[in-house]
Amino acid sequence: MNMPLKTTEVNRRKTSQLILSATRSWVWAIMAESCRTARSRYVHMWNECFEQIGDKSLSILWGSFLRHLTLEGNAKFLLGCSGCGRASEDEAILLDCLALHQSGNKDEAYKMLSRWFEGEAQWKADALIEAFADQLSLKGFLTNEPNHGSPADLAKQSPGAAQKWLN
Repeated sequence: MNMPLKTTEVNRRKTSQLILSATRSWVWAIMAESCRTARSRYVHMWNECFEQIGDKSLSILWGSFLRHLTLEGNAKFLLGCSGCGRASEDEAILLDCLALHQSGNKDEAYKMLSRWFEGEAQWKADALIEAFADQLSLKGFLTNEPNHGSPADLAKQSPGAAQKWLN
């Protein structure tokens, strides 16, 4: 017998998927060729993600974090599959970091950012992601809980496990 998902579980998954969609559309907009139509399409996708959350200030915070990741990160951030939507290990870790901030595990969240940052850049990244997580929480948008077997841990165990966790 199939068990219906709890509303909060559905909302958590939807929030996580919106964050992944926004992150991917930001990168795709930057990487788009000189074609304005392509870039406009990705910017439109970015805007739609934050319209669903209902707060433009969140787009500024998340854009600031992604810009910081691009300029100050010391490792490449790999996106998941655009065809099937599968989350990458990096995306899963980023969602875990948000969830840890939302659940009050700030030290653990900070440590996760060492994957991409070090020193002062890590402190700034943590401040940006914490502000974003706090604003999401204030608006009633929670990401998936990492304590049920995080997508980062699942991604290490098997390639499709993180995607199953998000779906």
